[in-house]
Amino acid sequence: MKTKLLLLSASILAANVAMADVTVYGKINTTLLKYDQEDLATGATEVDNWQVTSNASRFGFKGDEALNDGLNAIYQIEYQFGIDDGLLDTNKETDGKEGALKPRNIYLGLKGGWGTFQFGHHDTPTKMISGSKVDMFNDLPLADTSNMMAGENRFTNSMMYRSPAFGGLKFDVMVAPGEDDGVTAGKDKNGIADFISAAVSYNIDALTFSASVDSGFTGQKLAGSLDKVATTEADLIRLVARYDVDAFGVAGLVQMSDDKNSDFEENVFMVSGYYKLDSWKFKAQFVQTDVDEALNYSKTQFIAGADYKLAKSTKVFGYYSMIDDDADGFAGATDSVLGTGIEHKF
Repeated sequence: MKTKLLLLSASILAANVAMADVTVYGKINTTLLKYDQEDLATGATEVDNWQVTSNASRFGFKGDEALNDGLNAIYQIEYQFGIDDGLLDTNKETDGKEGALKPRNIYLGLKGGWGTFQFGHHDTPTKMISGSKVDMFNDLPLADTSNMMAGENRFTNSMMYRSPAFGGLKFDVMVAPGEDDGVTAGKDKNGIADFISAAVSYNIDALTFSASVDSGFTGQKLAGSLDKVATTEADLIRLVARYDVDAFGVAGLVQMSDDKNSDFEENVFMVSGYYKLDSWKFKAQFVQTDVDEALNYSKTQFIAGADYKLAKSTKVFGYYSMIDDDADGFAGATDSVLGTGIEHKF
């Protein structure tokens, strides 16, 4: 009798999940790295070790449920976790660790023929136009483009509209209130759209062109600035072009960003590409970042690597990344990583 009740309960639960159309998904990515880091001022070695890292490993739930009047309710709850030591890297430069889970894209919204409107905590439109098809080494230590430029944000308390495709044209607009509480330093904005991120993309066959603008993002870090100071209010413009066919792809990115309250201006040029051969995918990427400031600071990054697909859900990979830092009056530094890893999606 107990067995029958358990089977009945399991069947009811499975039926409810199926009706709600909930998808459970995730990704586990881990690497073994040889990491070398030098001091910009002296050129002396600061870090020279081997590391095991977890790279944006995550799990989540998402759903799409039909409502009345041609609408659908959409939602997603996604968290990042660390599989190396169960904690998250909050500051990769100092090996700062904190907590077991970190929120990623979390939202609730409505979808119809007019597009999608959602509330939550989500990647900005600027970040979305330069995802893994442009940043070929996305999420990997000393390789992700967040090491080289501003704009890789996931914003809180946001509202976003995502248009349907009009031919090959579509656009996304995100706004967020500053939520001034009268107490917290830097939290002094009280409008409904104190922070804005907007992007437009046009696709024609194998070509995709995208452009985006961000305005008013507090706490933004201009990645090229010497001490990576958190700016008080940063604006940026990002332009992206991509060409993809079955076995080959190339992408380019140009970005200009600045802090309204200082002399920091960051200009970025990036080019990346891949070539597929059977189960292999060979990749390379180059990024040049220049900061218009008194020290004439610049960073140059080169990355090369390859993925080998073991199945649709699993790959092994290896890569080498090198970043050269130069500034007037400093010895300069070269940071590098040689890594190999495995990724499994479910």
